[in-house]
Amino acid sequence: MADSEFAIPEKINSTTFERHQTLLYRSLLNISTKRNNELPSKEVPFYRMIDPTAARKMDQLSGRILPKINQMISTADLPGSESFCEIAEAEDVDSWSKDFVSLIDSLIDGVNVSLDEFSGRNKKISATVNKSKPVIAEISNSKDVRFLYGNAIGRPQLKFKDKVDNSSTPFIPKLVEKSNALVPWEINVEGLPSYPHPYELEIKKIVYPTFIFEDKEPIPYKSITSSSHIWVETLEDLTTMCEKLENINEIAVDLEHHDYRSYQGFTCLIQISTREDDFIVDALALRDSLQILNQSFTNPNIIKVFHGAEFDILWLQKDFGVYVVNLFDTYHAASLLELPQKSLAYLLKQYCEIETDKKYQLADWRIRPIPTEMLNYARSDTHYLLYIYDRMRNELITKSDPATLNLLRVTLDRSAETSLKTYKKVVYDEDGEGPGGYKRLQAKWKSSFDYQQFAVFKALHAWRDRIAREEDESTG
Repeated sequence: MADSEFAIPEKINSTTFERHQTLLYRSLLNISTKRNNELPSKEVPFYRMIDPTAARKMDQLSGRILPKINQMISTADLPGSESFCEIAEAEDVDSWSKDFVSLIDSLIDGVNVSLDEFSGRNKKISATVNKSKPVIAEISNSKDVRFLYGNAIGRPQLKFKDKVDNSSTPFIPKLVEKSNALVPWEINVEGLPSYPHPYELEIKKIVYPTFIFEDKEPIPYKSITSSSHIWVETLEDLTTMCEKLENINEIAVDLEHHDYRSYQGFTCLIQISTREDDFIVDALALRDSLQILNQSFTNPNIIKVFHGAEFDILWLQKDFGVYVVNLFDTYHAASLLELPQKSLAYLLKQYCEIETDKKYQLADWRIRPIPTEMLNYARSDTHYLLYIYDRMRNELITKSDPATLNLLRVTLDRSAETSLKTYKKVVYDEDGEGPGGYKRLQAKWKSSFDYQQFAVFKALHAWRDRIAREEDESTG
């Protein structure tokens, strides 16, 4: 549509303006509905891929439409204002407003995706995380778990000093300086299929501090609403936090990881709780400095309490070169205590009478600033964990053989096995047998292909993986 079609005269009275405004919105709605029906939305990416000219025209058209939409938003004071309700048809008020907001979201996201694709090559866009107030949307699924994502967020990985390597070459440990070492760390990079765990000996030879084996009165936790948290995003903040951690016997740890817009994913937050403080570490801002955590995380005299630490252990290695010595995983404790459920949500309910909200399980932790509700959810993963550890340790001692404390010992042994895991990059499975293999996907879909169809399906599956690696996107 030409720019002059909806031009507003310089002098116009309020009645005429409202009439033109009403016609404008109805015209845009009719045009949008008609055009959307002409081309199914799911086919748009296909046409963009096969016809670069069409893709370029779509981008140009989006660039022309977007200012008009912004002008309309400021004029109508969307969403949900009285003026907007007056100009819309009664039966379309709710659905039209949602579609309108969705249209804006999709346009902005489309522009952002296009910029993402080229910014790594020509550096014309800043890759910093959006510091303005994020526009947050929700997608619900059948299990009432909502994926919260921030609109038009920059891609943090474009600014990582350690450039993303999604190739099939082996992952090389990032450890530079080995703290609390029994043996020095030296790595010989010669294209080995895998590399040893830098702290294998320290984990296997650990002498646990005696306080772990004492049945003590659990230390009550503070209410999360009456206590504060410490946001850590500068090197000075990080240094101050680490100095505190190195003088504490017990800390609780959890990570928030993002893998929706990345092939291998990356850690966005690290939550660390002591008996007094909740530290929320911005792992995007401090990514290149977090190896300092090894001073406390590998100290055998400090117990690190995680729940279900397997992925956390791997992410710490992958992103920061951080390792854990003296791990107590409450998941293993729950297994040995034969609890009916082993999730952290169950432990919070069982030991603290705390109900957690599942909707933030799939939140986009790249969002900055982080909304209060998401921040409180992140805090809850570690805020109560030391108290839960106290209770579970005492139960393990009570139910163990007094002479051997077998259940507690086995919990520590299993936790040590978890901390000995090493990160390995995903290698594409040409045979299709692995968890993400094409045979598994075909079985999941219960599809029956003839020879030619199967050949195309297999080729597309390999192509998708290759493009995802190149563009640093998830295959999803």
